[in-house]
Amino acid sequence: MKKRITLWNRIILFRQSRIGDTLVTFPLIEALHKLYPDTQLIYCTQHFEADKHLQGHDVARMSPYVDKVVTYAFRDSILEKYFKLKKDLKVHKHDLLIYLPYSRVQRYQVIRDWLFFRALNFKNMVCFKETWDWTYVYERKDRELPMESDRMLDFVRSSGIPVEFSGTCSVDCDKQWAELKWNEWGLNGNKVLAICPGSRMSAKRWPIECYIELGQRWHALTGMALVIIGGPEETVMAKEIISHWPGYGFSACGADLRQTAAILSRVRAYCGNDTGAMHLAAILGIPCLAVFSSREPASLWHPIGKNHIVLREEVDCRHCNLEDCHTSPPLCLDKISVEMVLDGLGKVCRIQ
Repeated sequence: MKKRITLWNRIILFRQSRIGDTLVTFPLIEALHKLYPDTQLIYCTQHFEADKHLQGHDVARMSPYVDKVVTYAFRDSILEKYFKLKKDLKVHKHDLLIYLPYSRVQRYQVIRDWLFFRALNFKNMVCFKETWDWTYVYERKDRELPMESDRMLDFVRSSGIPVEFSGTCSVDCDKQWAELKWNEWGLNGNKVLAICPGSRMSAKRWPIECYIELGQRWHALTGMALVIIGGPEETVMAKEIISHWPGYGFSACGADLRQTAAILSRVRAYCGNDTGAMHLAAILGIPCLAVFSSREPASLWHPIGKNHIVLREEVDCRHCNLEDCHTSPPLCLDKISVEMVLDGLGKVCRIQ
């Protein structure tokens, strides 16, 4: 592989994303910063119409190595996107574009995007060939796919940029807020388990009744306190759950991303669904017990790093890519029992 050690003026990382999609780019951001510490890094992504869910551009700003975030409206026309990015990016000849769209990108989109960025005057663009080849790999699904974070690192290496991930990610946290919460809840000196029972997609949600039973049995077994994390939309659900955990259950739902990161940095482990919170815990080095549906190929969205356990059950309707399952609970999640999660948590937390 020919190594490319050009001193770029700016690196523009293009990634269409929400929370988890963005967090899995943090290993690459770390690696790029290590290789080009004095080069400005710009994160280019879309924003959606205002909704109750956090967006990818909010997450990108949590990296201390992202100097600027440039967004375009998801529903804008191609021309509207073109003029928006032409104005905001002001492309120069010594800029580098790293093209890393979502894993389900289609071939016509790769061609369209190549033409689009050439029209924006990018002379140096990488990862288009790798993404084109990936569309065939993803479409066949005839082998185990790499984790999304590893896929992006491999693409950039294949393009001639020798990035290496050290294994840890830097994330801006609101440690003062978490300290206040720990004092308020009386958790100083206690071991704490973070629980994330929510997800934007109902097809990823393990039943709430299972989380209630899990928390009761885990506390009885270990004495650990439980803190539920999630967005504002999960506040009501969290209130219902902690009503069954008297004196040892607390809710941090509705906290912003930096506050949630600070909460996670204090816990012993994460237990919950395949969500952005899981990826945030993983890049902070927190051991995860992740409950996965089989809506997508195995391993693609597993938490990065070591010391994690993923519970996933195969069903005939696997790889459906549905956001809302036709059954409630989803068949693949219904096969995961509380006993399986308790056993996995014991291993993650190294409790004999």
